[in-house]
Amino acid sequence: MLIDALVLACLSTIGLVLAFKKLPRKVRRFLAKHALLTDFLTFVLTYFTLGGSLTALTAGAMVAIFTSVMLHVIENPNDYLYLWDLKKMMDEQMKNLKDTLSRLGKEYREGKEITTD
Repeated sequence: MLIDALVLACLSTIGLVLAFKKLPRKVRRFLAKHALLTDFLTFVLTYFTLGGSLTALTAGAMVAIFTSVMLHVIENPNDYLYLWDLKKMMDEQMKNLKDTLSRLGKEYREGKEITTD
């Protein structure tokens, strides 16, 4: 049950983060300033979305904790500069991976054209 709750909490948190990024800036600032309200809303939303079971209750609590941590990081970015550096490094690595995959795909397609002629 705990593993299921953790998986559901991680997926729910990712969904909430993606939805949070799409909100207007004023709403995001309001939610960041009122962390207790945001924690409660994410808990209730997760609990009812996942069906109101004990697993959903546990997942909702985990989502609320994840939300608290993320809001704390957003409110205190200077204390967590290493996270921003890590994000920048991961973005660069993903760009390199994308470029490598594009190059390999292009080479594969060119090799395929030569063998089919």
